[in-house]
Amino acid sequence: MLHCVERSRQTGARSSAVHSLERRTPRVWYRAKNLVLPKGPTVSNKPAARRISKALPRGDKFAGQFALPGLVPDLVRVGDRIQLFDTEREAEIAALEACALLYDSRTIDTRKAGGYRRLSGSELAVALAELDVTVTYFAEIAGVPQHRALKWLDGEQDIPHSVHVLVKLLLMNAANFDMAARITRECQEE
Repeated sequence: MLHCVERSRQTGARSSAVHSLERRTPRVWYRAKNLVLPKGPTVSNKPAARRISKALPRGDKFAGQFALPGLVPDLVRVGDRIQLFDTEREAEIAALEACALLYDSRTIDTRKAGGYRRLSGSELAVALAELDVTVTYFAEIAGVPQHRALKWLDGEQDIPHSVHVLVKLLLMNAANFDMAARITRECQEE
């Protein structure tokens, strides 16, 4: 996208084709310990072409700016507030730590996969409570290992659309649940 941005030499305005391209670009959110992205205003709206971790002067203090290739640069924050540092070195170190957290964090892709809204881990947990089943038993019915169902609940992995459909069918009535349990028993290897 960096090469697609064209500016008029006289006015500095961007072309309309670039605006429509930017609107279609999906956002991927990243979650890391004590770090929420990209809440609040960001420094630039263009994805970084390379890793960024540097200090930016803010009056007599410094803010740490960071980004990984392909992500929109942001400032080091505590909650929703930009964290300011007394020295340039402290801001640079905080920006490097933020980059390291992004490398180690789990990604959550909030785009609609295949045009379907994804079931969240908390929605699945509520559904399992309404069904009055354990995660282990639900994993058996869904035909997945227990650790996969636990990753769905933790938000570590996306929940497939088929699981969303299964949950809705099981919640619809007891007959659907009984049928799913019977089919699961019949299909299990002895």
